[in-house]
Amino acid sequence: MNGLTNISGVSGVVILYSLISLIFSQCSSSRPYPKKQKLNISNEDNLNAYFYFYKNTDSTSILYTMFNTSSLLFTRLDTGLQFYANVKITVHLNSLSNNNSTDSASKLLYIPQTRDAVFDFFTIPTNNDNYNAKITITDLNKKIQYRYYSELNLTNNDTRNNFLMTLDDKVLFKPYVLEGNEIKIYHRQKPGQMQVDVFKYNHTPAPPPFANITPSFKYLPDSTFLISAQSEGYCLLKILPHRYYHIRLSGNTSDGFTIFSIDSVFPNIKDAREMLYTSRYIMNKNEFERCHQLSDIDETKKCID
Repeated sequence: MNGLTNISGVSGVVILYSLISLIFSQCSSSRPYPKKQKLNISNEDNLNAYFYFYKNTDSTSILYTMFNTSSLLFTRLDTGLQFYANVKITVHLNSLSNNNSTDSASKLLYIPQTRDAVFDFFTIPTNNDNYNAKITITDLNKKIQYRYYSELNLTNNDTRNNFLMTLDDKVLFKPYVLEGNEIKIYHRQKPGQMQVDVFKYNHTPAPPPFANITPSFKYLPDSTFLISAQSEGYCLLKILPHRYYHIRLSGNTSDGFTIFSIDSVFPNIKDAREMLYTSRYIMNKNEFERCHQLSDIDETKKCID
């Protein structure tokens, strides 16, 4: 009996040891973690993004950005019923004077699904230099990245990036304004006045293909005037039809900011007269001149047809 008891005791110890070993082996076994997903680089600008750099101090610039949200992926956060897109904006600056990466900045945005577009800005350190800027917008939910490139000219106080234009207190990302509007012009130095050079323009038919014509440009403005700063520090400029405006601090430099006026249908074709110019390539000289001599718009359209 004593022998049987000893054998049973040994068997119990072995079984207990086996159970403990099994438990520890299960606890210590390594589990494979999912690999980090690679970001896909988009070949299309589905965001329709715009950017503008404004040098606001001697050592910093502001990056303004605006983009659409329709292509972003919205997911629900841990709490609440609202869906959000998780977007990261990163900018890298490369100095053109020494061809080195000088600085970078980034910002993380949580965008609610109710917003059709995003306007945002953040500050990045800059010096008096020229830069190439690489701007990356990453949709962290969708694992896709959009890349953009821009240039900054900050070598002096007269360059384009020292000016900021707004319409209805919204940043102008493009160098054209609908005729009849009044814009605000800011400069970080808040000068008492700015000089405006005005160039009138009228679009004419393009020359035929392979024509030996040297295009000319009128460098002397049609008129020049000064605009005075308001008490808030900005200048006001009324945009008239068919004009380019070159804004600068003074007549001592050619550097500045250029904008031009557009009509309400730009860049589409407004009427038969504009259609005539775009149809020049498919007409011979006699056909074009016959249509061009007509003063009535309806008759011009019939002539083109």
